[in-house]
Amino acid sequence: MRDTATKAPGFSPLKNVLAAQLAVTLAVSLGLIVLDRHAAYSAATGGLINVVSTTYAGWRIFRFDGRGSPDRELFNMYRAEVGKLVVIGGLCAVAFAVMESIHIGAFIGAFSATLIAGLVAAAWHADDVPTNAGK
Repeated sequence: MRDTATKAPGFSPLKNVLAAQLAVTLAVSLGLIVLDRHAAYSAATGGLINVVSTTYAGWRIFRFDGRGSPDRELFNMYRAEVGKLVVIGGLCAVAFAVMESIHIGAFIGAFSATLIAGLVAAAWHADDVPTNAGK
């Protein structure tokens, strides 16, 4: 277990995941803006779609205190993940319909990079999740 001094004060594991995803989105978008403005916009769009979907899933999962039955908690997790897929699909459809020209490589690259950043942040802070050990 990591030392508690390395943890950001006031940050929950979900906030750490979202902060990592936003940081990657910003870094990729700013890195691409010098090369191609459309690629930077596409990267920002792809990254932000993943951030919004993760926010939705996190809200869905963590809105209760976790003291429900295991079956109910599992159902909430499945519902959050299915909802996340619906949010991703809907926002991608809107992005493809609204944006005149989209750089698909930048879009998918930033989306994938934010997905990986979220997984790494979640794994890094896996021991920060409170447990009901003492009950």
